[in-house]
Amino acid sequence: MIFGFNSDVKHGESVYHVQSEVRQREQLLETQVFVQGRCIGKSASSFSSSDREAPSEQQLHELLKLQHREVVEAIRAGEVESLFVPAAELKLEWKEAQAIPAENLVQASFRVLARNQPVAGAQVLARVDSPGQQPAFAELTTGLDGCGELRLALIGGAVAGAVLTVQASHRGRTLRTRFQLCKAD
Repeated sequence: MIFGFNSDVKHGESVYHVQSEVRQREQLLETQVFVQGRCIGKSASSFSSSDREAPSEQQLHELLKLQHREVVEAIRAGEVESLFVPAAELKLEWKEAQAIPAENLVQASFRVLARNQPVAGAQVLARVDSPGQQPAFAELTTGLDGCGELRLALIGGAVAGAVLTVQASHRGRTLRTRFQLCKAD
């Protein structure tokens, strides 16, 4: 069973009560912030698993803990207002993307950002479609620096002409990027 988190955070003259829980029925990780018993905002992220394996209880616990910590840290930094403004668009900053034909491998390093800040805990799914072959998939969760690296093996597939699609999701925001891979020199 997954337990939630509760924290009282004092900033200035206000005490903020932060409450995070897993909402299984809605497939959401939800964090609410209260001041004097009144909810001033909610932050939620989906863990819907329609096209992949459902996250384990341990994974949900870790994601919820990360979301709770992000909200607590934002309050401590005096940025509580920014928590509940309309969601900023995600940005995917490519550090490196390369095809390694000798190993039938595609490797991509990147960073996920929102408001020009690294996004920890973003769910990243990648798919490589190579002509005449089954697609290859990989997934990960970005680290505290918002960075991640994916390695996708193309069994019997040609790397040249393959299309790499990467989808990053965080707190209800989603970014999908595609690009055509070229043969490495």
